[in-house]
Amino acid sequence: MNKNYTLKTLLFSFRKFPVTLPCIWLFTILLIANIHVPFILYQQFISEILTFLFCFGTISFFIDALFLRRQRSKWYFFTLFLGILLSLLFVWLEIRASFIPYFDFFQYYICYFLFFFSLGVYFCSQNLSCSFEEYLVKVFDRTLHYHIVWFLLSLGFNIITPIALQLFHLDSFLMLQILLLLFGLYYMSSFLLSWYPEETNENIITSFLIKYMLPGILIVVFVIIYIYITRILIIGNIPPNVLLRNTAVLFLFGMPICFMNAHYHENNPFRRITKWLPCLFFPFIPLQIYSIGIRIYENGITPLRYGVIFFIFFECIALFLYYFRKTCIKQLPLLAAILIAFCCFFPFVNMKYVSYFSQRTAIEQFLSLPEEEQDDIVNHDYYSRYYGAYHYLRSDQLGNKYLSSLTQEEMDALSSFDRRK
Repeated sequence: MNKNYTLKTLLFSFRKFPVTLPCIWLFTILLIANIHVPFILYQQFISEILTFLFCFGTISFFIDALFLRRQRSKWYFFTLFLGILLSLLFVWLEIRASFIPYFDFFQYYICYFLFFFSLGVYFCSQNLSCSFEEYLVKVFDRTLHYHIVWFLLSLGFNIITPIALQLFHLDSFLMLQILLLLFGLYYMSSFLLSWYPEETNENIITSFLIKYMLPGILIVVFVIIYIYITRILIIGNIPPNVLLRNTAVLFLFGMPICFMNAHYHENNPFRRITKWLPCLFFPFIPLQIYSIGIRIYENGITPLRYGVIFFIFFECIALFLYYFRKTCIKQLPLLAAILIAFCCFFPFVNMKYVSYFSQRTAIEQFLSLPEEEQDDIVNHDYYSRYYGAYHYLRSDQLGNKYLSSLTQEEMDALSSFDRRK
């Protein structure tokens, strides 16, 4: 390994991501400082700065990626200014949300990060003159290299630091601070750079993993899942959560393996198999639709279930492009960003509002029942549906507002769900 490789990595990443990288470094330093801040006031202030750096660092990754091969002119600084405004708006909304009862803002952080990260990955791949398969191979090669270096650094750190702490009677928090410093300065910087592998020297370990080991593991996993599916079809009892979770995880890891393996045309014994291996995902789609359909029918829509619907839609499009429009595969990160935006941020069709409307409909259905049926609802097949809808609305900001608008008679009818389980 070149002794100047780590320094070259940091300098190269700073040149390509001149805003994102300082945000990561400053975030790391403030996070370490925030561990020992004794005053609550300062802790709150630093916490808001960390929120801003997270939001601005996320959007700056997209902006830096957008201008990787463009001249950083006034439009670059204008988009950065818009990014600062959006980040400040997000911080203000987060502060305001802390005063709103039952308002969960964490879900928006996840959506915000996934949206701009997907856009950043899309523009990183677009700025490299290679196929999407080759791009994934380069990203995997870089990521593998950085993880090996990170493992060695962590190993050395865990050996040296306890000895130093014992000999010099240092603060035990020093170990955590140094680890966080290494994580922010090296690991996150390397992780950032791995998504733009402009120069890479593919090694024998990478090609061995992609051509032999990963496809072999993937085939074994497919065999196990198909044996499991055959078993549950014979028994006639399909557990919705287990099947949906496992097939979704298999898609997230399996499809990139098939993409990367397709890049190797020579000395690739699994190429013919991995070319048609994604066909085995097609039977999963009806099972996934059945699984999520059962959950929605029994318990209504929640933000997670709504996101699963979009994920299944993404699976269908990815499989279609893989077999019928392979030249458009490179658009998948952009498609993911569009679906995330539609699922999370669009008015009246986002996950929070649709979930609220679904659970509110169930409560309205319950309130429309005759009084005799309401009193005997505990023995009804739909009791769990109404019970879950009521408690979802109680823990949701829009739902709590809706419950407050009900009459006293309607609230008395719903109060039975507080006493029964």
